[in-house]
Amino acid sequence: MQNTLSKVVAAFPSHPFAPELFSRADETWTAYFDHENFEAEVAGQSWDALTPRFVEAHARALRYMPPAAFARFLPAYIAALLRGESENELPELVLLQLTRRPGWESKFDGRMALLTPLQRALVVQVLEALAQGDRFPHFRDRIDAALLSCRATLG
Repeated sequence: MQNTLSKVVAAFPSHPFAPELFSRADETWTAYFDHENFEAEVAGQSWDALTPRFVEAHARALRYMPPAAFARFLPAYIAALLRGESENELPELVLLQLTRRPGWESKFDGRMALLTPLQRALVVQVLEALAQGDRFPHFRDRIDAALLSCRATLG
């Protein structure tokens, strides 16, 4: 999984986050109970500077993010999965956001459209690595569903 993690680092640019990522967010983002703390803590940081503790503490944030923020923060979350650093609901919550489900199609499609073809292919590689690994066997169905959804985005 280390090789896949290196590819994630290479494929997702390391740029400091700007407040504009959330300035045009709708009520979905502000419904995230800790959105103000999240925004304050990530200001000026890049995704690869976010600590595992931060990602774990904000496991639910990914669900509420507007598409542009989702595309920028996703690598921090999938890197945490690859490292196997989660002991809470993080794996399930990330996998749900990578699954195209009834009623969520437009949200899923909009988010995935903001990823480059290389980044989408890398998300598939991450999911394949998780499917082949033994770190999250209790999430096998979720991994398989996310993998099927993300493979379909490759066209």
